[in-house]
This record gives sequence, C-alpha cells and structure tokens, in this order.
Amino acid sequence: ATVDGTEVARLGELSPEAAEQWKFRQPVFLAEIFLEQLYQCDLRLPQVKPISRFPAVERDFSLLLPRSVRFDNVREAVLSLGIRELTAITPLEVITDNRPPATPERYSLLLRLTLQSQEATLTETELADANARVIECLEKQLGAQIRM
Repeated sequence: ATVDGTEVARLGELSPEAAEQWKFRQPVFLAEIFLEQLYQCDLRLPQVKPISRFPAVERDFSLLLPRSVRFDNVREAVLSLGIRELTAITPLEVITDNRPPATPERYSLLLRLTLQSQEATLTETELADANARVIECLEKQLGAQIRM
C-alpha cells in the first residue's frame, strides 16, 4: 500500500505451502506496516457527508478475474465510471486457490457495490443502468467474466 507514492505497508496472503506446514485450515493474510513512513505522511482532513434519508441498495457481482488484476484495479475501474450514487465498493469473498470457481488463470471475486442517492429513492431503471455500466467496464477494462 502506498500513500503519495511512498510504500507504507505490504499486504499479502501466506503461501499455501507455508499455511499447510503450519496446519492452517483457512487462508492467512499478513500485513507489514512501515510506521516511520506512515508517520511522515500528512494527515487527511476529515470529510463530512450528510446521512441520506433514502434507502441504500446493494448489488453483488460475481466475477472471474485474471490473476494479474488486483482489487485496486477493480476499485479504480468502477470509480472511473463516475456513478454519483456509489457509496461503497466491498470485496465480500475472494477465492484464489484452484478450487472452483477459480482456475489456474483466474481467481473469483464477489464484489458488493452500495448505491444511495441524497435526493430520491433510486429507481430500478437507474440501478439497471449502473449495473450494466459496471459490468461493461469490468469486462472491457479488466477482462472480467461475470458469473451468473
């Protein structure tokens, strides 16, 4: 992870061989945080946003992505669409080992988008349009396969 081009942390999954050696039954993720570099970064100013009176809507996308594509690439691609109502992009489930639906060339990602308007309840037409734009973007920009 970087802040203004400076590496402040390293994140990753423990190799399957090491996990097996330690008899871990679930995937293990590790983080190394470089506090010296992190403390040198400017603090971000707090941002305040009013709470919407209108309901949030969650849409899940089940994707198969090339192993070279990282979650940051997915987030950036979705954000590049400029969907005003988009309030959150969350990875719900990642399958990186070769058990289905993942393959040696692709991993599986269950992605949740949360949409909420400040002005009105979102219509099915607006939601369908946002879904179509997200799917087209992920397929064209990242080579994603949408699982139905």
